[in-house]
Amino acid sequence: MSEIGNIILMDGGFGTTLEDVFHKNIKTPLWSATLTETDPETVIAAHLAFLEAGSLIIMTSTYQCSFETFERAGYGEADTMTLMNKSVELASEAKLRFLAQNTGVTATDIKIALALGPYGATLTTAQDFSGYYPPPYGPQEFTPDLDGINTNAFSAEESEAEAVAVDSLASFHLRRLRVFCDHPSWDLVDVMVFETVPLVREIAAIRRAVGMLPEFGMKSWWIATVWPDGVFPQESAPGGERLLAADVVDALVRDSSPANPIPTGIGVNCTQIEFYSEIIQAHRSAFNSFLFSRVSGDSVFARPWLVVYPNGGVKYDPIAHVWLDSGVAHTGKAQWVKELVSLAKEEGKFASWAGIVIGGCCKTAPDDIHALAEELNLN
Repeated sequence: MSEIGNIILMDGGFGTTLEDVFHKNIKTPLWSATLTETDPETVIAAHLAFLEAGSLIIMTSTYQCSFETFERAGYGEADTMTLMNKSVELASEAKLRFLAQNTGVTATDIKIALALGPYGATLTTAQDFSGYYPPPYGPQEFTPDLDGINTNAFSAEESEAEAVAVDSLASFHLRRLRVFCDHPSWDLVDVMVFETVPLVREIAAIRRAVGMLPEFGMKSWWIATVWPDGVFPQESAPGGERLLAADVVDALVRDSSPANPIPTGIGVNCTQIEFYSEIIQAHRSAFNSFLFSRVSGDSVFARPWLVVYPNGGVKYDPIAHVWLDSGVAHTGKAQWVKELVSLAKEEGKFASWAGIVIGGCCKTAPDDIHALAEELNLN
Protein backbone atom coordinates (compact mmCIF):
# COMPACT_ATOMS: atom_id res chain seq x y z
CA MET A 1 0.00 0.00 0.00
CA SER A 2 0.86 3.65 -0.13
CA GLU A 3 3.65 4.34 2.30
CA ILE A 4 7.32 4.72 1.51
CA GLY A 5 9.84 5.71 4.13
CA ASN A 6 8.21 8.47 6.12
CA ILE A 7 5.79 9.55 3.35
CA ILE A 8 2.12 8.52 3.63
CA LEU A 9 -0.46 8.99 0.89
CA MET A 10 -3.88 10.45 1.62
CA ASP A 11 -6.83 10.91 -0.73
CA GLY A 12 -7.79 13.77 -3.04
CA GLY A 13 -10.62 16.25 -3.42
CA PHE A 14 -13.74 14.43 -2.30
CA GLY A 15 -16.39 16.98 -3.28
CA THR A 16 -14.94 17.66 -6.71
CA THR A 17 -14.53 13.92 -7.27
CA LEU A 18 -18.25 13.46 -6.64
CA GLU A 19 -18.84 16.18 -9.26
CA ASP A 20 -16.21 15.33 -11.86
CA VAL A 21 -15.86 11.55 -11.63
CA PHE A 22 -19.27 10.46 -10.36
CA HIS A 23 -21.12 13.31 -12.13
CA LYS A 24 -23.23 14.28 -9.14
CA ASN A 25 -24.81 17.68 -8.58
CA ILE A 26 -23.84 18.72 -5.05
CA LYS A 27 -24.30 22.47 -5.36
CA THR A 28 -26.01 22.81 -1.99
CA PRO A 29 -24.90 24.35 1.32
CA LEU A 30 -23.67 20.87 2.32
CA TRP A 31 -21.44 20.30 -0.73
CA SER A 32 -19.67 16.93 -0.29
CA ALA A 33 -22.13 15.92 2.44
CA THR A 34 -25.10 16.40 0.10
CA LEU A 35 -25.27 12.71 -0.81
CA THR A 36 -24.93 11.36 2.74
CA GLU A 37 -28.68 10.88 3.03
CA THR A 38 -29.79 10.63 -0.60
CA ASP A 39 -27.04 8.53 -2.22
CA PRO A 40 -24.79 6.91 0.40
CA GLU A 41 -23.54 4.23 -2.00
CA THR A 42 -21.92 6.86 -4.19
CA VAL A 43 -20.18 8.31 -1.14
CA ILE A 44 -18.85 4.85 -0.30
CA ALA A 45 -17.82 4.31 -3.93
CA ALA A 46 -15.84 7.56 -3.94
CA HIS A 47 -14.00 6.57 -0.76
CA LEU A 48 -13.29 3.15 -2.28
CA ALA A 49 -11.91 4.74 -5.43
CA PHE A 50 -9.32 6.60 -3.39
CA LEU A 51 -8.45 3.51 -1.35
CA GLU A 52 -8.00 1.50 -4.53
CA ALA A 53 -5.79 4.27 -5.89
CA GLY A 54 -3.43 3.86 -2.94
CA SER A 55 -4.67 6.20 -0.20
CA LEU A 56 -3.98 5.18 3.38
CA ILE A 57 -5.86 8.17 4.80
CA ILE A 58 -9.41 8.92 3.65
CA MET A 59 -11.24 12.09 4.62
CA THR A 60 -14.89 12.08 5.64
CA SER A 61 -17.39 14.07 3.57
CA THR A 62 -17.87 16.58 6.40
CA TYR A 63 -15.83 19.60 5.29
CA GLN A 64 -18.88 21.84 4.99
CA CYS A 65 -20.87 20.23 7.79
CA SER A 66 -22.11 22.51 10.55
CA PHE A 67 -25.39 23.38 12.20
CA GLU A 68 -25.47 26.52 10.06
CA THR A 69 -25.10 24.77 6.70
CA PHE A 70 -27.57 22.02 7.56
CA GLU A 71 -30.11 24.63 8.67
CA ARG A 72 -29.78 26.39 5.30
CA ALA A 73 -30.30 23.02 3.63
CA GLY A 74 -33.56 22.54 5.56
CA TYR A 75 -32.53 20.13 8.32
CA GLY A 76 -33.34 20.32 12.02
CA GLU A 77 -30.76 19.85 14.76
CA ALA A 78 -31.42 16.14 15.38
CA ASP A 79 -31.17 15.22 11.68
CA THR A 80 -28.07 17.38 11.38
CA MET A 81 -26.25 15.41 14.06
CA THR A 82 -27.42 12.09 12.59
CA LEU A 83 -26.17 12.92 9.10
CA MET A 84 -22.87 14.37 10.29
CA ASN A 85 -22.10 11.12 12.06
CA LYS A 86 -23.39 9.08 9.14
CA SER A 87 -20.67 10.66 7.00
CA VAL A 88 -18.10 9.08 9.30
CA GLU A 89 -19.91 5.75 9.18
CA LEU A 90 -19.89 5.77 5.36
CA ALA A 91 -16.12 6.24 5.32
CA SER A 92 -15.81 3.37 7.78
CA GLU A 93 -18.03 1.18 5.60
CA ALA A 94 -15.78 1.89 2.62
CA LYS A 95 -12.76 0.93 4.72
CA LEU A 96 -14.41 -2.36 5.75
CA ARG A 97 -15.33 -3.24 2.17
CA PHE A 98 -11.81 -2.47 1.01
CA LEU A 99 -10.27 -4.62 3.74
CA ALA A 100 -12.57 -7.49 2.82
CA GLN A 101 -11.19 -7.46 -0.73
CA ASN A 102 -7.54 -6.77 0.13
CA THR A 103 -6.16 -9.29 2.59
CA GLY A 104 -2.66 -7.79 2.57
CA VAL A 105 -3.91 -4.66 4.31
CA THR A 106 -4.85 -4.40 7.97
CA ALA A 107 -7.38 -2.16 9.66
CA THR A 108 -4.62 -0.16 11.32
CA ASP A 109 -3.05 0.61 7.93
CA ILE A 110 -6.01 2.75 6.87
CA LYS A 111 -6.89 5.89 8.78
CA ILE A 112 -10.19 7.76 8.74
CA ALA A 113 -9.74 11.51 8.97
CA LEU A 114 -12.58 13.72 10.15
CA ALA A 115 -12.54 16.65 7.71
CA LEU A 116 -13.57 19.98 9.22
CA GLY A 117 -13.52 23.21 7.26
CA PRO A 118 -13.14 26.68 8.76
CA TYR A 119 -16.01 28.87 9.86
CA GLY A 120 -15.79 30.63 6.51
CA ALA A 121 -16.93 27.47 4.72
CA THR A 122 -20.34 27.81 6.39
CA LEU A 123 -21.08 31.26 4.97
CA THR A 124 -23.37 31.82 1.99
CA THR A 125 -20.53 33.53 0.15
CA ALA A 126 -17.78 31.12 1.12
CA GLN A 127 -14.91 32.75 2.97
CA ASP A 128 -12.57 29.80 3.46
CA PHE A 129 -10.10 31.38 1.02
CA SER A 130 -10.42 34.98 2.24
CA GLY A 131 -11.40 34.94 5.92
CA TYR A 132 -13.83 37.85 5.76
CA TYR A 133 -15.95 36.85 8.73
CA PRO A 134 -18.93 38.80 10.12
CA PRO A 135 -19.12 39.79 13.80
CA PRO A 136 -18.66 38.25 16.29
CA TYR A 137 -16.31 35.97 14.29
CA GLY A 138 -14.49 38.79 12.52
CA PRO A 139 -14.41 42.56 12.06
CA GLN A 140 -17.02 42.83 9.31
CA GLU A 141 -19.10 40.88 6.83
CA PHE A 142 -17.83 40.45 3.27
CA THR A 143 -19.26 42.95 0.80
CA PRO A 144 -18.97 41.80 -2.83
CA ASP A 145 -19.98 44.99 -4.60
CA LEU A 146 -17.61 47.60 -3.19
CA ASP A 147 -13.86 47.38 -3.76
CA GLY A 148 -11.37 48.14 -1.05
CA ILE A 149 -13.55 48.00 2.04
CA ASN A 150 -13.28 44.31 2.94
CA THR A 151 -10.87 43.42 5.72
CA ASN A 152 -10.24 40.34 7.84
CA ALA A 153 -8.06 42.10 10.42
CA PHE A 154 -8.93 43.98 13.58
CA SER A 155 -7.27 47.30 14.32
CA ALA A 156 -5.07 47.76 17.38
CA GLU A 157 -7.98 49.53 19.08
CA GLU A 158 -10.24 46.50 18.57
CA SER A 159 -8.39 44.04 20.81
CA GLU A 160 -11.51 43.27 22.84
CA ALA A 161 -13.51 42.52 19.69
CA GLU A 162 -10.69 40.30 18.45
CA ALA A 163 -10.74 38.35 21.73
CA VAL A 164 -14.49 37.90 21.32
CA ALA A 165 -13.87 36.64 17.77
CA VAL A 166 -11.46 33.98 19.01
CA ASP A 167 -13.95 32.93 21.70
CA SER A 168 -16.75 32.74 19.13
CA LEU A 169 -14.69 30.70 16.69
CA ALA A 170 -13.62 28.33 19.48
CA SER A 171 -17.29 27.83 20.42
CA PHE A 172 -18.16 27.14 16.77
CA HIS A 173 -15.48 24.48 16.42
CA LEU A 174 -16.16 22.92 19.82
CA ARG A 175 -19.91 22.63 19.21
CA ARG A 176 -19.26 20.84 15.93
CA LEU A 177 -16.63 18.55 17.44
CA ARG A 178 -18.99 17.50 20.22
CA VAL A 179 -21.46 16.18 17.62
CA PHE A 180 -18.89 13.49 16.86
CA CYS A 181 -17.41 13.11 20.34
CA ASP A 182 -20.81 12.33 21.84
CA HIS A 183 -21.57 9.61 19.27
CA PRO A 184 -20.19 6.08 18.72
CA SER A 185 -18.76 7.26 15.37
CA TRP A 186 -16.00 8.96 17.38
CA ASP A 187 -14.38 5.57 17.83
CA LEU A 188 -14.13 5.24 14.04
CA VAL A 189 -12.12 8.47 13.68
CA ASP A 190 -8.33 8.22 13.68
CA VAL A 191 -7.38 11.80 12.84
CA MET A 192 -9.09 15.18 13.21
CA VAL A 193 -8.40 17.50 10.29
CA PHE A 194 -8.96 21.25 10.38
CA GLU A 195 -8.26 22.43 6.87
CA THR A 196 -8.32 25.47 4.59
CA VAL A 197 -7.86 27.73 7.62
CA PRO A 198 -7.35 31.35 6.48
CA LEU A 199 -6.75 33.16 9.79
CA VAL A 200 -4.29 32.90 12.67
CA ARG A 201 -7.04 33.76 15.16
CA GLU A 202 -8.95 30.73 13.87
CA ILE A 203 -5.84 28.63 14.45
CA ALA A 204 -5.86 29.89 18.05
CA ALA A 205 -9.56 29.08 18.34
CA ILE A 206 -9.11 25.56 16.99
CA ARG A 207 -6.30 24.82 19.43
CA ARG A 208 -8.49 26.07 22.27
CA ALA A 209 -11.43 23.92 21.13
CA VAL A 210 -9.27 20.80 20.86
CA GLY A 211 -7.93 21.54 24.34
CA MET A 212 -11.44 21.01 25.67
CA LEU A 213 -11.67 17.45 24.30
CA PRO A 214 -9.37 15.24 26.44
CA GLU A 215 -12.28 13.59 28.25
CA PHE A 216 -13.35 12.11 24.92
CA GLY A 217 -9.97 10.54 24.19
CA MET A 218 -7.34 12.56 22.37
CA LYS A 219 -6.60 11.75 18.75
CA SER A 220 -3.99 12.81 16.25
CA TRP A 221 -4.94 16.02 14.50
CA TRP A 222 -3.64 18.50 12.02
CA ILE A 223 -4.26 22.07 10.97
CA ALA A 224 -3.74 22.96 7.32
CA THR A 225 -3.80 26.58 6.21
CA VAL A 226 -4.65 27.93 2.78
CA TRP A 227 -2.45 30.21 0.66
CA PRO A 228 -4.28 31.39 -2.50
CA ASP A 229 -1.72 32.48 -5.09
CA GLY A 230 0.95 31.78 -2.49
CA VAL A 231 -0.28 34.42 -0.02
CA PHE A 232 -1.83 33.83 3.40
CA PRO A 233 -5.24 35.57 3.52
CA GLN A 234 -5.03 37.39 6.86
CA GLU A 235 -3.94 41.01 6.91
CA SER A 236 -1.60 42.32 9.59
CA ALA A 237 -3.97 45.29 10.07
CA PRO A 238 -7.00 46.57 8.16
CA GLY A 239 -5.71 47.17 4.65
CA GLY A 240 -2.21 46.11 5.68
CA GLU A 241 0.29 43.55 4.45
CA ARG A 242 -0.57 39.85 4.66
CA LEU A 243 0.84 37.73 7.45
CA LEU A 244 3.87 35.56 6.72
CA ALA A 245 4.70 31.92 7.32
CA ALA A 246 6.49 32.89 10.53
CA ASP A 247 3.24 34.35 11.88
CA VAL A 248 1.30 31.23 10.92
CA VAL A 249 3.83 28.82 12.42
CA ASP A 250 3.94 30.90 15.59
CA ALA A 251 0.16 30.55 15.91
CA LEU A 252 0.42 26.81 15.29
CA VAL A 253 3.11 25.83 17.78
CA ARG A 254 3.76 28.48 20.40
CA ASP A 255 2.44 28.57 23.99
CA SER A 256 1.69 24.89 24.39
CA SER A 257 -0.37 23.76 27.37
CA PRO A 258 -3.02 21.11 28.05
CA ALA A 259 -5.66 23.73 27.31
CA ASN A 260 -3.80 24.92 24.22
CA PRO A 261 -2.34 21.81 22.57
CA ILE A 262 -0.06 21.81 19.57
CA PRO A 263 -1.34 19.87 16.55
CA THR A 264 0.40 16.62 15.69
CA GLY A 265 0.55 17.79 12.08
CA ILE A 266 0.78 21.14 10.32
CA GLY A 267 0.51 21.89 6.66
CA VAL A 268 -0.96 23.63 3.64
CA ASN A 269 -3.92 22.59 1.51
CA CYS A 270 -5.99 23.71 -1.49
CA THR A 271 -3.20 25.93 -2.82
CA GLN A 272 -1.68 25.81 -6.30
CA ILE A 273 1.33 23.49 -6.52
CA GLU A 274 3.67 26.13 -7.95
CA PHE A 275 3.67 28.01 -4.64
CA TYR A 276 4.32 25.06 -2.33
CA SER A 277 8.10 24.88 -2.39
CA GLU A 278 8.54 28.45 -1.17
CA ILE A 279 5.70 28.22 1.36
CA ILE A 280 6.91 24.96 2.89
CA GLN A 281 10.52 26.12 3.06
CA ALA A 282 9.31 29.21 4.93
CA HIS A 283 7.30 27.01 7.30
CA ARG A 284 10.32 24.80 7.98
CA SER A 285 12.59 27.79 8.57
CA ALA A 286 10.08 29.35 10.97
CA PHE A 287 9.57 26.08 12.79
CA ASN A 288 13.31 25.51 13.15
CA SER A 289 13.68 29.04 14.54
CA PHE A 290 10.96 28.25 17.06
CA LEU A 291 12.78 25.08 18.15
CA PHE A 292 16.07 26.97 18.48
CA SER A 293 14.42 29.64 20.63
CA ARG A 294 13.06 27.20 23.19
CA VAL A 295 14.63 27.47 26.62
CA SER A 296 17.12 24.73 27.49
CA GLY A 297 15.54 22.20 29.81
CA ASP A 298 12.05 22.86 28.50
CA SER A 299 9.81 19.85 27.97
CA VAL A 300 10.54 17.64 24.99
CA PHE A 301 8.79 18.91 21.89
CA ALA A 302 7.26 16.30 19.61
CA ARG A 303 8.01 17.04 15.97
CA PRO A 304 4.85 17.48 13.90
CA TRP A 305 3.99 15.74 10.68
CA LEU A 306 4.06 17.90 7.57
CA VAL A 307 0.83 17.63 5.59
CA VAL A 308 0.81 18.81 1.99
CA TYR A 309 -2.19 18.50 -0.33
CA PRO A 310 -2.42 21.04 -3.14
CA ASN A 311 -5.41 21.57 -5.37
CA GLY A 312 -5.38 20.58 -9.02
CA GLY A 313 -4.33 23.99 -10.28
CA VAL A 314 -7.54 25.95 -9.89
CA LYS A 315 -9.00 28.93 -8.03
CA TYR A 316 -12.47 29.13 -6.52
CA ASP A 317 -14.78 32.05 -7.24
CA PRO A 318 -16.94 32.27 -4.08
CA ILE A 319 -19.44 34.64 -5.69
CA ALA A 320 -20.07 32.65 -8.89
CA HIS A 321 -19.54 29.36 -7.02
CA VAL A 322 -17.31 27.98 -9.79
CA TRP A 323 -13.75 26.74 -10.13
CA LEU A 324 -11.52 28.75 -12.45
CA ASP A 325 -9.21 26.41 -14.36
CA SER A 326 -5.65 27.59 -14.89
CA GLY A 327 -4.96 24.80 -17.38
CA VAL A 328 -2.96 22.67 -14.96
CA ALA A 329 -6.00 20.49 -14.29
CA HIS A 330 -5.96 19.29 -17.88
CA THR A 331 -2.43 19.75 -19.20
CA GLY A 332 -0.03 19.63 -16.30
CA LYS A 333 -1.03 16.84 -13.94
CA ALA A 334 2.12 14.83 -14.68
CA GLN A 335 4.19 17.82 -13.64
CA TRP A 336 1.90 18.32 -10.63
CA VAL A 337 2.67 14.76 -9.51
CA LYS A 338 6.41 15.12 -9.99
CA GLU A 339 6.57 18.43 -8.12
CA LEU A 340 4.58 17.13 -5.17
CA VAL A 341 6.57 13.92 -4.81
CA SER A 342 9.84 15.81 -5.19
CA LEU A 343 8.77 18.24 -2.46
CA ALA A 344 7.78 15.40 -0.15
CA LYS A 345 11.06 13.56 -0.63
CA GLU A 346 13.07 16.74 -0.12
CA GLU A 347 11.22 17.67 3.08
CA GLY A 348 11.59 14.10 4.29
CA LYS A 349 15.34 14.68 4.52
CA PHE A 350 14.92 17.24 7.30
CA ALA A 351 14.68 16.43 10.99
CA SER A 352 12.00 19.10 11.41
CA TRP A 353 9.18 16.70 10.56
CA ALA A 354 8.09 13.40 12.10
CA GLY A 355 6.91 12.36 8.65
CA ILE A 356 5.17 13.61 5.54
CA VAL A 357 1.55 13.20 4.40
CA ILE A 358 0.78 14.07 0.78
CA GLY A 359 -2.33 13.96 -1.35
CA GLY A 360 -4.64 16.25 -3.24
CA CYS A 361 -7.38 18.75 -2.54
CA CYS A 362 -10.06 20.21 -4.82
CA LYS A 363 -9.96 19.11 -8.47
CA THR A 364 -7.74 16.12 -7.75
CA ALA A 365 -9.27 12.71 -8.38
CA PRO A 366 -8.45 9.04 -7.71
CA ASP A 367 -6.40 8.91 -10.92
CA ASP A 368 -4.16 11.66 -9.56
CA ILE A 369 -3.68 9.81 -6.29
CA HIS A 370 -2.84 6.65 -8.23
CA ALA A 371 -0.25 8.65 -10.19
CA LEU A 372 1.25 9.88 -6.92
CA ALA A 373 1.44 6.31 -5.68
CA GLU A 374 3.21 5.21 -8.84
CA GLU A 375 5.64 8.11 -8.65
CA LEU A 376 6.43 7.09 -5.09
CA ASN A 377 6.94 3.50 -6.28
CA LEU A 378 4.22 2.35 -3.93
CA ASN A 379 1.97 0.21 -6.11
